[in-house]
Amino acid sequence: CAVYLGLIGWRAGVAWFTVPAHLNPRTMQRTAEMLELKSAALDLEAISNGKWETVYHDKGQFEIFAVGLRSPDARKYHERLQRMAPNSDRVKGGDLTRDASFRILKDVVIEKCVKDWRGITEKLEDGTFKEIPFDKDILKQLFAHQKWEVVVSGIINAISAIDNTTEEAEAEVAGNLPAS
Repeated sequence: CAVYLGLIGWRAGVAWFTVPAHLNPRTMQRTAEMLELKSAALDLEAISNGKWETVYHDKGQFEIFAVGLRSPDARKYHERLQRMAPNSDRVKGGDLTRDASFRILKDVVIEKCVKDWRGITEKLEDGTFKEIPFDKDILKQLFAHQKWEVVVSGIINAISAIDNTTEEAEAEVAGNLPAS
C-alpha cells in the first residue's frame, strides 16, 4: 500500500489515505493482472488421494507420496486432536499453545498425510547406498528428534505444496509428460 495526501469530500478537506498496491493512485485503475477464477481452483483429487512431491535439502532431495492437510481424513483427525487437547495445552481463552499446535500438526502429518517415500538412503560400510523403504516408525523418529528439523520442515512444506496444488498446475504438468 502507498500513502498519499489528497483532497477528500465536497468541502475539499485534506486527509491522508492509502491506496492498495494493485491500484494506480492517479487513475484508481488496476495495475496488476486480475485473477482468472478457474486458475485458482484447488486440485481436490491430489489433496484427497495424494501425489508425489519433492522434498529439497542441501544434501539432496527425496520424494514423498502424501495427501494434503486439507484432505477429509487429515481434517477430521486434526479437529479431533484439537478437541481432545488437555487444558494444560491451552492458553487463556481456550486456544492451543504454539507447542501444542505444532505437536498436533506433526501427529496429523505422520498418521494421516505421508503415505510413502522414495529417495531416502543410508550409506553402507562398503560405500554404497541402500534405499530405505517407507516405514512409519522411521518417520516418527524423524519427527521426534530436533536434529531432523530441516527434513521435517521440508516434509511439511511439501504437504503444504500439495494443499495448494491447483487443477491448472496439475494439467500443465500432465501436458508436459511424455505419452506412454
